Amino acid sequence: MALAKDPNWQEWQEWDGHSEGVITRTDNEIILIGKNVKTVLYRGLCDTWLAHPRGAVVQTGNQLILNMQSVIFEGKIDEWASHPGGVVMKKDALYVFHAI
Repeated sequence: MALAKDPNWQEWQEWDGHSEGVITRTDNEIILIGKNVKTVLYRGLCDTWLAHPRGAVVQTGNQLILNMQSVIFEGKIDEWASHPGGVVMKKDALYVFHAI
C-alpha cells in the first residue's frame, strides 16, 4: 500500500517515516507528505531535525522547535532524540525528558 507519492522526490535531501506518511527535507523546507496531505511543517534553515508523532522537531542553534509553532526548549545540549511524548536531551552525563 502506497502511503505517499511526490513528483519532486528527487529533490529530497533527507527523509524519515511518519505515521501519516513521509517527512522530507528539501533545501529550507520540511514537509509531511501523506496519502491525502502535503503540509509544510517547517520553513527556514536548521541544524538538524527528527520526525515526531506531532510533526517534526527542528534544532536551530540552541532551540528545539516543534513544526513552525513554538520553541519547545532553549538551552545548550549535546544530543537529543525524538520521543512519543516529547524529546529526550543529553547534556554531559545527564539525560532529561522534556514533555511536549
